[in-house]
Amino acid sequence: MTSISLPNGIWLAVLQVLLCCLAIFFLIFAPPQKGAFLAIPIGKTSPLELLSPNEVTVIAMGPFPGSFILYGNRSSVLQPALYKKILVLAARDQICS
Repeated sequence: MTSISLPNGIWLAVLQVLLCCLAIFFLIFAPPQKGAFLAIPIGKTSPLELLSPNEVTVIAMGPFPGSFILYGNRSSVLQPALYKKILVLAARDQICS
């Protein structure tokens, strides 16, 4: 098997481009302080388990299987979502229409 040999400068440039793309992704899809969230289950946990009285409400079903669009505060959604293996993104019109 032949390995590809590239100069170190190329690998550094590729790494910088990947980091920039990742940063842009997080800026675009970071959940707002208060607003609509797209909750996508990664494990077997339902996003409905994130609901807490008077803090998080269901707006609609999400575009992905098992996903929901929720409305609430980021502080009341984000930490429980991490423990329950639920990906929380900003509910942008482009993905949630």
